Amino acid sequence: MQRPQETLIDIVIEEPPPKIVPPELPKPDIKIVVKTKVAPPPVIKTVAVAPTPLVEVRTPAPPAPAEPIVTPAPAPPIVSPIAPPIVQAPAPPPPPPPPQRNDEAAAREAEFTARVRAAIQAAVVYPPAARNMGQAGRARVEFHLRDGVTSQIRIIQSSGTNLLDRAAMAAVSSASYPEAPDTLKGKDRPYQVSVVFDLNAAR
Repeated sequence: MQRPQETLIDIVIEEPPPKIVPPELPKPDIKIVVKTKVAPPPVIKTVAVAPTPLVEVRTPAPPAPAEPIVTPAPAPPIVSPIAPPIVQAPAPPPPPPPPQRNDEAAAREAEFTARVRAAIQAAVVYPPAARNMGQAGRARVEFHLRDGVTSQIRIIQSSGTNLLDRAAMAAVSSASYPEAPDTLKGKDRPYQVSVVFDLNAAR
């Protein structure tokens, strides 16, 4: 018997292609830093508060009771009796005007005053010490005169030098006064006189 003819069959086994695995890359070192914001502590401000003033509450006093208004009763009409007519007396005559001063007497008194001043100036004695020092001036003297007699002599305005002031009062005291007119006799009259000390006149 013949063997059956063998038939060769090629069996090809296809392997799947190899898987390509990508190479592993080195992992980078990643550091995760978490920052937490811390809020600053609150600032506490101290505000000075003025104390509230005490307000005194006063309770108003109760109003005083109103006084009753008393209306006075009308006064009875006054009936005056009929007066008799007044008879006016005649007005007295006006007083006579005061007598006017005699102009002649006034002129005599003015002349007497001028003669008094001349008598005082004629009685002036210039102090030698004041004359040697060249002192001059004017002193005003007040005095009272009665029948040629002086009193209450005083300086009311100084000449600036005691020597001249004393000499002025001495002149008033030692002057030879004229006779007073009739209207001035027995009367005490005040006078004011300026006593002059002039170096040129003294020489």
